[in-house]
Amino acid sequence: NFEGSGIWARYPSVNVSVEGSLIENNQHGLFVIDDANISVEQSKIANNNIGIETFFATKLVSAKNNYWGEISGPYNATSNPLGEGDRVS
Repeated sequence: NFEGSGIWARYPSVNVSVEGSLIENNQHGLFVIDDANISVEQSKIANNNIGIETFFATKLVSAKNNYWGEISGPYNATSNPLGEGDRVS
């Protein structure tokens, strides 16, 4: 893994679909670089220092219908400031 990442994706030509997975106890649950196309559904993304982090990415990661360690969902200062689950960028 890259820098303690559970899943690491890079390059726009990369297409990754994750479903029904446990993504736990990592520095980054998902680390996405350079607009890789990634979707995560029906998974548990919890107990990571950062749930999803993007770097040099302009596309949003599709991460719907996941459990983030808290029913309030992932923390994001803009879109979910009351979320108590793993932080997303």
